[in-house]
Amino acid sequence: MDKYDKLFKIVIIGEAGVGKTNLLLRYTKGEFNENSRSTIGVGFGYKTLNINNQIIRLQIWDTAGQERFRATPSAYYRGSHAALIVFDVCDKKSFIKLTSENGWFQDLNKYTSLNSTKILIGNKIDNAAAREVTTTEAKAFAETNGMKYYETSAKVDLGITNMFEELANIILNESQKQVETNNDTIIKSSTNKSKDLPPPLNLTYTEPPPTKCCK
Repeated sequence: MDKYDKLFKIVIIGEAGVGKTNLLLRYTKGEFNENSRSTIGVGFGYKTLNINNQIIRLQIWDTAGQERFRATPSAYYRGSHAALIVFDVCDKKSFIKLTSENGWFQDLNKYTSLNSTKILIGNKIDNAAAREVTTTEAKAFAETNGMKYYETSAKVDLGITNMFEELANIILNESQKQVETNNDTIIKSSTNKSKDLPPPLNLTYTEPPPTKCCK
């Protein structure tokens, strides 16, 4: 296995047929499968990047979108550094399923850490004539929920590399901030403990006078 400095786990979620598997294939292998079948369970891939002289490995998990596998991804959310929430811009239902009560976004908030980076992806923008979800609509949902929004096309390889590289930089910066915060906490804790210690005793020693043993 190649050596790396940091390993970041990313999960891709969303309805079946929105192009999650092809996003993974396009980024990790430079491939696109027109006849890609729905993922059963969970798929996996990785990509290694060099950012500021650090070797970063992105471990990317492609989760199933069918309702019967809905409980499966929850186990893979845990410990993730980021999540890509994907919908098909040509399928309004796939967007509604993300944003509705008990939808994918709610699942994500339930199972992931508050520090996990979340990004909304509108895929299949190459098919502009069939578009059903506008950029404005998707951006509004993303901004309301504190997410960045990207538009991609796995078919024509549009926006994918840029999105993943920006995501890797975001995760790296957040991880470094977390390390600095933890270090500051340790220093403050040590300082406070030293303040709570009693002052050192100022002891002096006086030698006793010699004793007379004989007259």
